[in-house]
Formats: sequence, structure tokens, C-alpha cells
Amino acid sequence: MMIKSIRINAGERIKIFSSRFGSVPVEYEFQARTTGSDRLTGEVEVSAFTLFFRKPLLKFPLREKNLIKAGMWDTFVYIYVKANTDMEVTIPRRNLRAARWVFLLAVLIALAALVIALAVSTP
Repeated sequence: MMIKSIRINAGERIKIFSSRFGSVPVEYEFQARTTGSDRLTGEVEVSAFTLFFRKPLLKFPLREKNLIKAGMWDTFVYIYVKANTDMEVTIPRRNLRAARWVFLLAVLIALAALVIALAVSTP
């Protein structure tokens, strides 16, 4: 499994995820650990937009293991980590959980098109 690693210095705010025109449920997972002897402290900020409206900025305390969920109508999602200590954020390769929703939708549309085509062609 490929892992992306991002080093963040104390006081920095770094964008670790961005999604544009997603609009399907997605889970963003990442881990954080200090690079020194300090305790892990920081904040996760989630900025999300529907197609026309901005949602309120969400802030969560940074943990060693973090999971952020984006909903069905979150068209634009940006996730930032604000570090209070020097740290490293690791992001595992994303699995295809979101792809199953797209696949399911494509199958439903194909089935609906097939039913309509059969209904129209039958005398």
C-alpha cells in the first residue's frame, strides 16, 4: 500500500485533502504523529461547499487517527491540518469505497435505460 507522508512544522496550516465536484459520500483517513518529544496537538479544519452554498467551517481536535466523512452533496471539500507541534501526517492510499456509489448509480441508470428501451420497442 502506497503511503503519502507530509511533514508539518509547529504553527503551519497545510491542506492535506481537496475534492472538487465529488458529490458522493467519501471518507478521508489520515494519521498524525509528533516528530519530537512533544505531545500531539493541533486542529483539523473541514471546509465544504455544496454546489452553491458554503457550509459552516468545522474544526476538530487532531488525533493520532483521524476520519473525516464528506456527505452526498459536499461538492467541494478541503481538509486542513493546523499543527501546534512539529509532526508528520501520513495518508494511506484511498480505497474505492466512494467508487461503489458511482458504480451502483451507473448500474441503476443502465437498468432504467434498458427497461425504457424495452418498453418503447414492444408493440
